[in-house]
Amino acid sequence: MTHQQHWELAHDTGIVERNGLTYLAALPDGPIVVLDAVASVVLQVALDVSADDVTSEVAAAYGKAPAEVDAAVSECLSGLERARLLRRVGARG
Repeated sequence: MTHQQHWELAHDTGIVERNGLTYLAALPDGPIVVLDAVASVVLQVALDVSADDVTSEVAAAYGKAPAEVDAAVSECLSGLERARLLRRVGARG
């Protein structure tokens, strides 16, 4: 059985959601990253579906075509990955 790739929080990432914003930090020293409402949706979708389905699910949440949101979704996820708050795991194929 082949497992799809998915996104997960890095092991030392703390997360708090309040008033439509998401606060992430590498614990214990931070820094704290604050996601706006749209980036919060991108993160929540990324944590809930396979990595290949994130763009289409975010697009559906906003009534957009996947091509309209692809660049923004990719930049959001890669930024969180570069900050070592999020990681892509699983086997391709």
